[in-house]
Amino acid sequence: ALKAFRAQYALQIHDYQTASTLAKELYSSYPLVQSKDELERMWYLSDKASEDILVLNTIRTTSTSTNSFADLIQASWDAASSQYLCGPYYVPEQHVVDLFSAEDYRTGIYISQLDDPEFPYTINVQGYTFQGIMIKKFMGDKTFQTSDTQLGYRIAPKMFRIADMYLIDAEAQWRLGGDAATPLNDLRQSRGLAALDAAANIETELKNERLREMVAEGTRLYDLKRWDDPLIRDIQSSLSPLFYGTWMNTIPADQASRPSQLATRYA
Repeated sequence: ALKAFRAQYALQIHDYQTASTLAKELYSSYPLVQSKDELERMWYLSDKASEDILVLNTIRTTSTSTNSFADLIQASWDAASSQYLCGPYYVPEQHVVDLFSAEDYRTGIYISQLDDPEFPYTINVQGYTFQGIMIKKFMGDKTFQTSDTQLGYRIAPKMFRIADMYLIDAEAQWRLGGDAATPLNDLRQSRGLAALDAAANIETELKNERLREMVAEGTRLYDLKRWDDPLIRDIQSSLSPLFYGTWMNTIPADQASRPSQLATRYA
């Protein structure tokens, strides 16, 4: 865990050689899962997987006060319609949804699928019904469920994962002019995606892969600031009636890290 933390820190301060070296040293001890079933078990069934470097201990008797993510789905079972009625406070933006494809194991695990027979749902907000995509990543360890009609949304906190180390290694190697494709492809193939071809734009692909893999885990703002990229905000098209106003505009990179300017601009 300390080595993983040091790798994260080294990347943030642009010490790319150290970041790559530390990340690589963890590969053999924490192998990537290689199937959709394993990935689903990792998030929903056991809270233990080969990829987990550090998972905080959580048991059912204490889980009611631990790591609740209800605001991402807010689902309750409706027997009359045989589906979950959801009222999420937060939804992924369209450019995030567009990154997930049918062959990606994370589709249906990290984000929801409209045609998922195991999780039929509609989004219901103030009496209006929508078909949209939600963050599903933290729906919860099924062993923590205490109700047949309310989802638990409780999962042992995953502090460090090996997938992050592959992404750190890839980004560090890209910055160093080294072999970024190998760690990037190792992660992609473990998630059901094909290896990148030789003509692929590595910068674009590693940024997209980091967003797919780490979605909703709290790393995005750090990534954008490290890359000096703008904060892009767009509306998931099927949920656009829920949004209004110019606050959805993109925030330029030179303003995204200056809260005082943001407070003035978007007051």
